[in-house]
Amino acid sequence: MYRSSCFDGCKMGELYISKSVKYIESGAFGNSEIGTFIIDDENPNYRLYNGNNIVSADNGKLIKWDSNSIIPREVKQIGTFSISVFRSSKPNILIIPEGVERLCAVCITPYINSNLELRLPSTIKRIEYQEWTDNCDCMTKIVVPKGQKKRFSRMKNLQYVKHIIVEADE
Repeated sequence: MYRSSCFDGCKMGELYISKSVKYIESGAFGNSEIGTFIIDDENPNYRLYNGNNIVSADNGKLIKWDSNSIIPREVKQIGTFSISVFRSSKPNILIIPEGVERLCAVCITPYINSNLELRLPSTIKRIEYQEWTDNCDCMTKIVVPKGQKKRFSRMKNLQYVKHIIVEADE
């Protein structure tokens, strides 16, 4: 078992996850810099997709996102502390793909001045508490599915987002 925050802040070239690992808590790899993950082919619980994206095989929960890739289609929910977005002078565009139904609490961690644009899918059914802090100008824009602006505007601290855009009819 890898507990939440057990690799928080770690820097290493490679991490091997053996076939005996049965459970990885959300947030186990928060703020870590691990070059390569290797998951034993015989591990029935976790899979790697599109580089270093770790996804739970039983419920499609994203455990660790590789910031250099898109979120895999197999993902149905995004686990706590699984996505970190760092400071950038250029906009970071994070597209949550269709099929994702749940954003777990504090699943996206944008750092100050990360210039994050977030695009949400129409398949979202549940958004747990997200901590976009009062003094953080990291969220520059949120694009929400048509007809759902009111629902998203109730989220804590969205008043600090510069633009909330509702998708238009195609």
